[in-house]
Amino acid sequence: MTGPAITLMRHGRPDIASRGWLSARNMAGWVRDYNRAHIADAPPPKAVATVASASIILCSPLPRAMESARLLSQGRDVRIEPQSGEATLPLADWAAPSLPPALWLGLFRLAWLVGWSGQGQSRHEAQAKAQSVADTLIQHAGQDAHVCLIGHGIMNAMIARALRRRGWSGPGLPPRGYWQSATYGMRE
Repeated sequence: MTGPAITLMRHGRPDIASRGWLSARNMAGWVRDYNRAHIADAPPPKAVATVASASIILCSPLPRAMESARLLSQGRDVRIEPQSGEATLPLADWAAPSLPPALWLGLFRLAWLVGWSGQGQSRHEAQAKAQSVADTLIQHAGQDAHVCLIGHGIMNAMIARALRRRGWSGPGLPPRGYWQSATYGMRE
C-alpha cells in the first residue's frame, strides 16, 4: 500500500481463567480482572511483521494492549492513545441466573448495542471516542506514514467505521481474533 496507512490490530489473548458460571453481579469482578490481565500467548510472526512495517505505534491504555504492543514493537517507541480503550460493558447487579462469562459478555454487549448502558459508557459516548481516535490516527498518518494501533475488538470496529466514513478504504469490520489486524488506506 502506498500513501498513508492505518492498521488496527487486536491485542493478544488475555491470561484469565473462566471461573465457571457467574451471576451478573459477579461479572463486575471478572471484567475488572480481565481489564488487568496480562497476555497469555506470544504474537505470531505475521503480527510482528505488520507492526515492524509501521512508522508510528500506538496502543490502548489497558494492560493487555500495552503488553501486546511491548511484545510487538521490539523495543521501538509506543505511544499510549488514551481514548482507544475498549468500549465499556454495562453490568447488572442480579444475583441470578448464573451463566458462563462468555455468555454474559455476549448478552451485555448485545444490550449495549441496542442502547442499554447501565452504569457504563453509552454507545454514543464510545462512538465519539472512536471518532476522536480516528482523527488522531489520520493526523499521525499524514501524507505517507503507516500508523498501527493495538487495541480492542469493539473499539477497533468503531474506529474502522469512522475511518471509512472519512474516505479510507479497508474492511467494514476488522478481524476480531487475537493478534489479527486490518489495514486502511485513502481511497483513490
